[in-house]
Amino acid sequence: MTRGRSILALCTATLTLWGPPPGTLAHKPITSPFTFYEDVLPITRAKCGQCHAPDGIAPMSLLTPESAVPWGESMKLELVAGHMPPWGSLAPADRFVARPRLTARELNVLLTWAAGGTPAGDPAKTGGDEPPLARWSMGPPDAVMPLAETSLPPETAASTRDLVLPLDYNGRQLVAVDLLPGTASVVRSARVSMGARPEDAGDDRVLALWVPGDAPARLPAGSGWTIPSNSNLRVRVSYRKRWDREREPATDRSQVGLYFAATPGPREAGALRLRAGRPNIPTSDRVTGQIVSSAAVRVVAIYPEPALAGSTVHVETVAGDGTRTSLAVFSARAGWERRYWLVEPLDLAAGNRLEVTARWPGPTAAVAEGTPLLGVDVLPR
Repeated sequence: MTRGRSILALCTATLTLWGPPPGTLAHKPITSPFTFYEDVLPITRAKCGQCHAPDGIAPMSLLTPESAVPWGESMKLELVAGHMPPWGSLAPADRFVARPRLTARELNVLLTWAAGGTPAGDPAKTGGDEPPLARWSMGPPDAVMPLAETSLPPETAASTRDLVLPLDYNGRQLVAVDLLPGTASVVRSARVSMGARPEDAGDDRVLALWVPGDAPARLPAGSGWTIPSNSNLRVRVSYRKRWDREREPATDRSQVGLYFAATPGPREAGALRLRAGRPNIPTSDRVTGQIVSSAAVRVVAIYPEPALAGSTVHVETVAGDGTRTSLAVFSARAGWERRYWLVEPLDLAAGNRLEVTARWPGPTAAVAEGTPLLGVDVLPR
């Protein structure tokens, strides 16, 4: 991308801009009762600081007025447009564990400050330190697996690397997996999965979907992913340089953190994968897929596959008598694949169906029959 192109995005958890900051704006009269240090910084520090720090994935810090003020107009536009946070809308919201979003008050503070002259205020009233950028969000893991070092030469702005590591913890039961970037400014996303044979890579058990600003979650108590013998950990990391460092070389050596069950639980976490039905035809306005549960299971989480990027997704359960119940409606954003954990698990009887329908705002994406659309994490009932 050229340095003159700007993709504006303000995020409660992360904001990714791939263009230069806007030019100097004409002076605006100070009309905002809110100031940066007293009112704005507590919000950006809590909701944006993991990414909007000097060495974060976003190419500007929102932790000082000097770095935030030039983006005030862009912040206002992106907040009003509702483009961020990047997790996409999810309904019904109370059914899923949600990332913290801007409250109505926080949104009012940011909009008023951005439109009202962006006053700095008193630096002595910051009320705390800047948030740490690199940390394990669930605390120190039980085991850490360093990935091989990856280099991005000056001419490479983006790259995806697939890494395979032997998972020498036979019989241990995993309850969570996390990733800690080595160089936070270039690590854009990661998919961590587990499989035994190279030929099974397409059907690996997905352990983690990592994106900046998100936080992993543990499997429900009493359950876990048991590690079979001769298993491999497969990690696909997507790298993308910030526009302000696009021509600089970069290196990264991220780490994968493993969290084990203190005592192995009796329930083995499994997965269902919904796949696309018949191939899409030009007159179709949607892509559909379904899967029939062969045994009674308890659904604990869902996650979109990359094929759904850019679509609005509707997931329904269909009982044996044909009764349909909406499970979730969400927007799937490219590069922001993440797990959506249910607050309360959903019981699915043997013979019940899960169906997914995806619609795009423009021409329907070409999705071949059998393409994975949605991952469903389940426990035995």
